[in-house]
Amino acid sequence: MIKNKRGGEKLFSIWWFIILGLVGISVVLGVNLFLSKDIDVRGIESSILSSNVINCISKSNLVSEEFFDNDFDIYSYCSLNKKVIEESFYIQITLSDISGNIIKDFSFGNIDYKQHCEVIFQGSNVAKLSAINYPICFYNSEATSYFFEDKKTKGEINILVASNNAGKRLKS
Repeated sequence: MIKNKRGGEKLFSIWWFIILGLVGISVVLGVNLFLSKDIDVRGIESSILSSNVINCISKSNLVSEEFFDNDFDIYSYCSLNKKVIEESFYIQITLSDISGNIIKDFSFGNIDYKQHCEVIFQGSNVAKLSAINYPICFYNSEATSYFFEDKKTKGEINILVASNNAGKRLKS
């Protein structure tokens, strides 16, 4: 029997630290590569916000009566953060009848984005131009109904949402 066999254990511990170092460096490099990729979600964000606002105003394809009030507050009614909307978004909502006559039209948010959207859309509902620093615009329309003079009338909600949200952290 061989006594005092300790040489192999010292050699094993050196390899163990080398492997631990390589695994640690690999994890750090992998995380840095993953997190360094810019992801632009402005278009998806505009689409989701458009759907949420339409669903808030027009429940079951019927426009809410509060929508017609002069003091209608979209922020509290649709649970929107006023600070975030005014800083990074523009929303224009138009309710029109079947023949295209505008019943109610209002907008809120960063008004500068409206001009950017007009340049991007260039007179149509399909974006023909994209620029890095311009907001991403999303146009949506949905058939709906509303009560006018106690009579249910068919109409259409058109919504334009522009997002230039850079994804910064909010302060409470």
